[in-house]
Amino acid sequence: MNINKIAIVFIFCCIGQIICAHTGGHGSELRNWSIVGEQGSVFQASFLLYKNDMVFFENREGEILKYPFSSLAFKDQNHVLERHSGIASLNLQNPSEKLFGHKRNLPFYLSIALGMLLLICLIIRPKRSRSFKIPVNAIALLFVSSVFVTCSEDRNIGNLNDFPSVPANDMENMGSHFGQFTGVVTSFDDTYFYVSSPGFPEHNMMEGITAWNRQVPIPQDYSGDNSWAIPIQPVLADEPLSLSEHFMKGAIAIAVNGIPIFNPLNNRGEDTKLIGELDEWGGHAGRADDYHYHIPPVHLEATVGANSPIAYALDGFPVYGKTTDELDEFFGKFNDDGSYQYHSIDDYPYFIPKMRGTVSLDPNTTAPEDQIWPQALSTPLRQVSAPSLSNGSISFGPTGTNAYTLAYQDENGNDIATIHYDWDDTGLYTFQYVAADGAGTIETYQGFAWQGEGSGSSDFTLSSVAVDENGALLDDYKCEEKVNGSEASIPLAWSNVPEGVNSLAIIMHHYPFPDDTSEINSYLLLWGIDPSITEIPHGGADDGDWFMGANKDGTAVSYTSPCSQGTGSHEYTITLYGLSETPPTLPQTNSVDVTYDVLVDAISSVTVIDKATLTFNDVN
Repeated sequence: MNINKIAIVFIFCCIGQIICAHTGGHGSELRNWSIVGEQGSVFQASFLLYKNDMVFFENREGEILKYPFSSLAFKDQNHVLERHSGIASLNLQNPSEKLFGHKRNLPFYLSIALGMLLLICLIIRPKRSRSFKIPVNAIALLFVSSVFVTCSEDRNIGNLNDFPSVPANDMENMGSHFGQFTGVVTSFDDTYFYVSSPGFPEHNMMEGITAWNRQVPIPQDYSGDNSWAIPIQPVLADEPLSLSEHFMKGAIAIAVNGIPIFNPLNNRGEDTKLIGELDEWGGHAGRADDYHYHIPPVHLEATVGANSPIAYALDGFPVYGKTTDELDEFFGKFNDDGSYQYHSIDDYPYFIPKMRGTVSLDPNTTAPEDQIWPQALSTPLRQVSAPSLSNGSISFGPTGTNAYTLAYQDENGNDIATIHYDWDDTGLYTFQYVAADGAGTIETYQGFAWQGEGSGSSDFTLSSVAVDENGALLDDYKCEEKVNGSEASIPLAWSNVPEGVNSLAIIMHHYPFPDDTSEINSYLLLWGIDPSITEIPHGGADDGDWFMGANKDGTAVSYTSPCSQGTGSHEYTITLYGLSETPPTLPQTNSVDVTYDVLVDAISSVTVIDKATLTFNDVN
């Protein structure tokens, strides 16, 4: 065979290899996937596609399977998003990158040029020309050399992220920072360091806000599969994403006290601190009544120390307070051991103008309102339809165990809106709204139950000798017989009435249908009780220096004793309210017109300093 023909074929093969070769395979590995809520539901398949909240798989037999994204276990969701993000990044590359596998450089294009030149020389080469042989050999040598360099660089480029240039996080060290705060629990696996918390800080909140969105802070269930996830091995990003163009939804970091930190810009692109939306600690309550920071909480240095991180960004790098060291464009610096850390500054953008580390994006969000994934999610409890307020001031603080009051006043000190709210150990939240004219309403919601330090404290307690140690009503106090049309009331006693209480009120209620809280039966309605009184003896509810409302049927002024029919357990709750005053809308006499709704509305028109509850069961 002619040597020229052999050379031409060889050169064509080399050029084809240069153009088409790229690192990485085309298939997807078989792995085990778990379905949440289905005992033992594990299947083996390879990932194919994530689209419209559905994930498609191919099993070993070639069958196509599909499951909702939300049905997958937390770790499997992360794997899907990582694969999805990788595919999406390839689709976003320019056509030449998609064809060649990655960006090309000078040796690549030089190899192509030399190869084409060598082909031309071989094709037009005279059969007998010694002077032509020398430059052809030189071009051939350069071509082979450039092919070697190109292929070598191709292998190196494909593995940039396989060997991160920063060390992994120290799990024990991270745990020690978060472990200094109540309610914050940490764990980790091979990929992530997880932070569980109630999202409720030990410091006070909301004071210093002038622009108020009518939300209040309540605990959030950031635990289990809804924990915060911080990468154990951070990876430097090839193209860091700017916070002015991304991440205006969700958190970008988690403070060491378990509180998420959002973008300093709100979803309208406004500096939240500059427009008065943040309190003295750099946070506020969001649309889910979730408390979060928008600027780094440098006040935490008082607890953790100036040389310890105050937060960890969701790209895996720690966040520190202010420093005099020289910082890069990401407001961070490398340390001698190769690790990287962010720092805070006084003015916008306050910290992290761009995410120095690689992050995955939630595919269901779009920039600028996209968010980092995985991301713990808050749970909305109520919808606030009233417009936001501006140019005022907030006073906020605990009024008892799991009880708070927020008052918003205008620049002249006039009350505009007040919210009293609390929750019990079952997660039943009660919101009392008081308008500027004193009119009030009460709403209840079922939400996350959290009991812990930092959620307010009170020794105000209510008890009854009619309830045994297991929380059941004793038989002697059930189905009381009527005497002169009245039943003997349940004995009650209380202690530690808080300062500022000028009047007490009592409501005993029961939900006949536990799954439907819209229907309520009331059994005892009292108001105008002097705070010096500490008990009501058995049968004494209608014989004191206070006032009584209607019985359960609304037919008389009296107490109604529990007399549940059928088998099972029936729950009753007695609430003792410590009020700033006796509600002026109530009559100063016994009245059958005062029903449960009337008394609740009246209580909402004054300040609830504190309240104590007693819950018991009538068991048949």
